[in-house]
Amino acid sequence: MLFPHTAAAGIELRATAPSTGRQVYARLSALGLTGIPPEDEFAAGSLWPGRPFVEIPGRFTAERPAPPAHFSVVHSGDGREIGHAALCEVSPHAGHAKACVAVDTAAAGGALAAATVLTVNYAFAVWRLRKVYLWTTGRTVPGLADVPDAAVEEAVLPDHVLVGGERRPARVFAVYRERWDATGAPAAERLAAG
Repeated sequence: MLFPHTAAAGIELRATAPSTGRQVYARLSALGLTGIPPEDEFAAGSLWPGRPFVEIPGRFTAERPAPPAHFSVVHSGDGREIGHAALCEVSPHAGHAKACVAVDTAAAGGALAAATVLTVNYAFAVWRLRKVYLWTTGRTVPGLADVPDAAVEEAVLPDHVLVGGERRPARVFAVYRERWDATGAPAAERLAAG
């Protein structure tokens, strides 16, 4: 059984209010974080939440998705906010969610990997999901480099995101529960144990 760990050596995920990608970028850049993706990536509705979450009371269905989970990624040593992680477009009905993670590259080594592993693990531990999507303009999911074979590239959308005036592809990766149970969950347990 998975446990929704929110702390690992060096970082903590602290619950925060749902935010759009633009709001996340504004907050992180106001903190002086320079090692985060460009603003255009946060503004791309396919990579980060593009509209505010509005809770619809009632049971979760395809029309009424589960509420998102948003976290400030905090350096556990001094409490500085070093990033943001979000689980959005959560659909227990369809069995999937989307994870978005950004951590300042100037933060302590391994912070992005720890935040990504904890975020994906949280999704599988809290909701009955078949898979968690991660969208990126890169060729891989940088935060999952330490969890071999966890993510599978499912699609490439050519020229999908405009970053700095240049069109870039959006790559859609999926982490399937079966793979996560075999490789990701043990990685999350090791991280949480410190």
